[in-house]
Amino acid sequence: MLASMAAGESLLALRERRSRRSTFWFGAAVAASISALGLLPGAPTAEVVGLSLVWAACLLGLGALVGRGVLRLTIAGSLSSLVGLALFPLLFRLLGASSEALQPALLVMPVFIVVLSPDDGASVWITGVGALGWLAGLGLWDGAPATELAADLFVSGLAFLVALRGLTMQRRFREAQREAAREQIRTEQRLVESETRRAGSERLAVIGQLAAGVAHEINNPLAFVASNVGYLEQRAKEAGVSDRDFEEAGRDLHHGLDRIRQIVVDLSRFSRKDDASEPAVGRAREAIEEASRVAAVRTRAVATVQLSLPPAELPEIAMAERRLVQVLVNLLVNASDALEGSPPERPRTIHVALEAEGAAAQRIVVEDTGPGMSAEVKARVFDPFFTTKALGKGTGLGLALAREYLEAAGGSISVGDRPGGGARFVLHLPNAPT
Repeated sequence: MLASMAAGESLLALRERRSRRSTFWFGAAVAASISALGLLPGAPTAEVVGLSLVWAACLLGLGALVGRGVLRLTIAGSLSSLVGLALFPLLFRLLGASSEALQPALLVMPVFIVVLSPDDGASVWITGVGALGWLAGLGLWDGAPATELAADLFVSGLAFLVALRGLTMQRRFREAQREAAREQIRTEQRLVESETRRAGSERLAVIGQLAAGVAHEINNPLAFVASNVGYLEQRAKEAGVSDRDFEEAGRDLHHGLDRIRQIVVDLSRFSRKDDASEPAVGRAREAIEEASRVAAVRTRAVATVQLSLPPAELPEIAMAERRLVQVLVNLLVNASDALEGSPPERPRTIHVALEAEGAAAQRIVVEDTGPGMSAEVKARVFDPFFTTKALGKGTGLGLALAREYLEAAGGSISVGDRPGGGARFVLHLPNAPT
């Protein structure tokens, strides 16, 4: 996510550099057009054409450096303003213009910069102050009356203040544009990530359906094996075979078959679609035991799962047992993923505890000895599509659905830190009405 945001910001910066480069090139075109005035009768053609082309070349070079990111806009703008203040009045003086005729052009310069480059405040100040200086110097050089010179400077100062006000408004407008562009980039990135995770969710759903189908197909050969084992035991008993190793092997076979049968039942129940006719009650103890069996394929290779269950049977909870199994399986798998990256010398344990919470509710605590979560992750861990796992490993929907299921049943789920390190999830479940 952070890498995507950085790429979006880089793209936005590239767009802005290109926009600034085009501004400099537009100024170069304006400067080059002044050379046409050198072709007028009586004008010093070589001087006017040469100076205007030098000015245009300077702007082209500065624009190229800004577009490549070599030169900052403030530096390039200040340099272009200084060059413009030096050459622009000089060109008009070569053409024989008086300070009075030059005044409108000098007044336009700061406003021109505000419109084309609203981020370049330094250039506005340089051109505004420079224009006042030029008008004062040329007025004194031409011997203009004091009242006329004061009026010219007042008008120029007023135009400069208008340019500064326009600079502030343009900056706010440009910042709003940038924020809108950033939000568009963020929205596009969220859409791409959401689509990727949706595809991952669909793939997981297909895998779940296939697993349920495989579990169903196992039932038939499993029945054959169990029947044949019983047949062999019966024949051995009829033949009077009494062998301790044979009897122990038979017990192991029955134990393995029972284990396979239980896994098939758990997978079939876990992958079954929601049924509106299914009772919205269940027993938390059975849900914990079933979830530990279903998740064992993941947890067994990573951690030791410890169950702390009350000796006495607790009342039923106001939540479908299968949904609670789904919530607990998600928590157990997440804990296994967290423990997988923990140091090998640290004990890898997942502890699940069930206890009564007064007379009307029960509490399930799932905690692990992993690295735990930062405050930022804990604040967003139940948000849809939020995940700290690598792309393709997690969809960011498991905990969001867990909270939805629990809240729909009148319960809640919270996350915190385990004493000694690790994550701790607490599930509050109301008892079913009697």
